[in-house]
Amino acid sequence: AYYDCENLGHYALNFDSYTHFTSPIRRYPDLVVHRQIKRVLLDENAQDSAAAQERYEQTAQQASMAERRAETASRQVIQWLKCEYLSHRIGDECQGTITTVTEFGVFVELDEVYIEGLIHITALGTDYYTFDETNRKLIGQNTAVEFAAGQPVTVRISRVDMEQQRIDFDLADVVAAQRAQKQRKKRVKRHSSKSR
Repeated sequence: AYYDCENLGHYALNFDSYTHFTSPIRRYPDLVVHRQIKRVLLDENAQDSAAAQERYEQTAQQASMAERRAETASRQVIQWLKCEYLSHRIGDECQGTITTVTEFGVFVELDEVYIEGLIHITALGTDYYTFDETNRKLIGQNTAVEFAAGQPVTVRISRVDMEQQRIDFDLADVVAAQRAQKQRKKRVKRHSSKSR
């Protein structure tokens, strides 16, 4: 019987012969599998020659490679489209949910459009954050503020790199605090220059 030579058997289903190609017939590998199933249903004793088995293995390898290549291309196009869409919304504030926490920052998925971007650790404010690997959290050393997966956040779309296909966010309250601090400094500077 035909099988995917890269996956000899299926651990979870405990099948000796297994193919990752599925119905309905959409691609050439599905057609090959369905032909083999039909052949076996018509003749239970049907056997493949060594040459036919080798051809099936080559077909499976080539189909797997082509499918991986198509998947990669599809992912790249989708990511490019996400970047293109958000490139016109730089500066917008959006609601999002933290999906992943790493030692270099947090990934946030926007609730409205399901597009993910990174808030780099340097954009989390003035505190120093340490990564708790066991609990997958970033914890502020001075403020004890924590960032963990599933946490809702308000972000500002800060940067879109079309070449790298990367999206960066800032925390909206950090941006607001930085803006307020700049305005205070300007007022103090104006006040001190008037009093001279």
